[in-house]
Amino acid sequence: MIRKALGLSFMFGVVSMFAFACGDDDAAGDKYPTVDSFCAAKAALECSAGSVAVCGVPGDTCKAKRKDACVAAGAAAAGRSYTPAKAEACLNLVTDAYANPTNKTKYDAYLDTCARVFAGSKTKGQGCTSEFDCSGTLFCDLQKATPLCADKSSPKNENDGCANSGDVCGTGLYCELASPPLCKKERTVGQGCGDTIPCVSGTFCDGTVCQNLLQTGTTCTVDKQCAGNFCNKDIGNKCAGRQFPSETSSCKDFGG
Repeated sequence: MIRKALGLSFMFGVVSMFAFACGDDDAAGDKYPTVDSFCAAKAALECSAGSVAVCGVPGDTCKAKRKDACVAAGAAAAGRSYTPAKAEACLNLVTDAYANPTNKTKYDAYLDTCARVFAGSKTKGQGCTSEFDCSGTLFCDLQKATPLCADKSSPKNENDGCANSGDVCGTGLYCELASPPLCKKERTVGQGCGDTIPCVSGTFCDGTVCQNLLQTGTTCTVDKQCAGNFCNKDIGNKCAGRQFPSETSSCKDFGG
């Protein structure tokens, strides 16, 4: 009888340990294992952040519209794959980004973090065309004549060499593609600029020279020209305040 009882106790213990282990595995699993689950969660946050009330769109209509937009963005990320481990970092920024659509710092952080949910797979030394093409902590060194995935260096000072992929210049500097490439000061208003010669913060390059950022109501063609970082195509290409951190910043992004 004692032997039988001990045997049953042992079996119960094994079963209990197995059940506990299974519970741990479930808890350790990805919260958003698929693109569909991630996009559904993102859509729910976007539609509860005030866009539904402002635009007068039914909740289900909004969620379907935003989920489709998220799935489409993932599909457009050619050569990149959904990374469940990065999903929550994006979702944690959604509500704040929608509450502060005109805050460029928060807007840029939101876009960057959510874009990285679809991670690149290119390895060190491979060619790239987007900052999101590279795997892991590598970045696409777009300042070089031939952009490659590379490890980022510590920020370099003015007149330091920056010839190698991954060499980055400090704040207010850029890598001048001369011979040899050196870190030089970004251009100021009235100075020449171009695709590889950037202007200082608070200005933009009109294709020839650096100009002061345009104020609200001024005619524009692209976001970077505007002080508010948004050129509204829906009101005749005018600089305006961003209403939502979405594709067109208008209610049509939510089904309105």
